[in-house]
Amino acid sequence: MIRDNRVKNQKSQAGTACVELAIAVPLLMLMMVVAADFARLFYHSITVDNAAEAGSFYGSQNGVLSADYSGITQVSKDDAADLEGVRVTPDRYCDCPDKGTKECFADENCTGFYGGTGLYGLPRAYVHVTVQQTFEPLLPWPGIPNPVAVTERVYMRVR
Repeated sequence: MIRDNRVKNQKSQAGTACVELAIAVPLLMLMMVVAADFARLFYHSITVDNAAEAGSFYGSQNGVLSADYSGITQVSKDDAADLEGVRVTPDRYCDCPDKGTKECFADENCTGFYGGTGLYGLPRAYVHVTVQQTFEPLLPWPGIPNPVAVTERVYMRVR
């Protein structure tokens, strides 16, 4: 008699395990898709950030390269070669410590005290690179825009 109860108990536990598996598998699959989608988004974000850094590093090497917008764009696009639809916007600007803007690489000095001389010297030049890419998730997720605009901006001082 004890043996019969054990057999009945094992059959009901086997049915419970099948029901648990039927509930858990779709949830696990959904979690895998969500994780894969967010991993793709992070990969796009890191790639776009690296492309902006590569372009701004190229332009910050000297004054001539800071004005080479096509070269900056090409370096950035080469760094993000595995992504489609990458848009690069290079720019450069110059400023002075007194917050005045000057023409880049002109003979015009900045005004203001610096070391008691009364003039700061030539303006500081910067390269500004913006890289944008549109990310399309695998599925439309609630609360997350579809598509997602991934944008990175990097500023570097010209040497």
